[in-house]
Amino acid sequence: MLDHNPPFAPAALPPGPVSKREFAEERLRKALVTCEVLPGEIVAEQSLMTRFGLDRAGVRAGLFKLEAAGFVEALPRHGWRARPITGATAGEVIAARRTLEPDLAGVAGADVARVADLAELGAALGRRAEPNAREAAATADRQLLDALASRLGPLRRRWLGEAWDHAERLARTLARSGAVIEIADRRPLAAAIAAHDAAAARRQILKAVAGFERSVLAALAAHDGAISPPPSPSSRRKGAASAQTATTTKGASAWSPSRDV
Repeated sequence: MLDHNPPFAPAALPPGPVSKREFAEERLRKALVTCEVLPGEIVAEQSLMTRFGLDRAGVRAGLFKLEAAGFVEALPRHGWRARPITGATAGEVIAARRTLEPDLAGVAGADVARVADLAELGAALGRRAEPNAREAAATADRQLLDALASRLGPLRRRWLGEAWDHAERLARTLARSGAVIEIADRRPLAAAIAAHDAAAARRQILKAVAGFERSVLAALAAHDGAISPPPSPSSRRKGAASAQTATTTKGASAWSPSRDV
């Protein structure tokens, strides 16, 4: 999973060895999730190689995998487009979280102490005024969820990881427009996990998803119509703008919760 390492984030173990292609995929995924590459932005493989110091084979393999995961789409003769965030995207993310996350309530062998520490850290960061504290609180929350998911099988871990990456991308995109996306207080969940109370843990998990949903829908309702990211150099190339317009009109309008969510 991604570790964005904001200033208040808990220390992480150094990553194990990975291939160049795996590294390229993870670096491109991070760029998409954290909005280094903005939703709707059109980029060329060469520009990604230069921007992130990656080789062509790694970039191409990573992009194909990220296309399958729903982060990018190929634009023949124009490069690749980071998928826009739409009301339909938000609905899919929320539905995935509501479906998958309750599995975390019944995990056996969870690292109770780590979960409790991350819950306390997230709550403390959420009360701080520093500009990066909220981002750090979100990172602590993700690490707590990853700690619980580590006790699940590989397939459910992968599904949850994809859902959380898309949720983070959604939250960061909305935050760029000034929205505040709710970050749950996980201390009641940590207490339920420590007490082996699966029913209480499930209630807390669903409560957190509901809070995320409320704040996302409020942000969507406040932006009736598309929020366009600033144009990138690659999106200003000859023909790129027309390709972007053509692909945008294929789906539902962005940020339209009344139709899509």
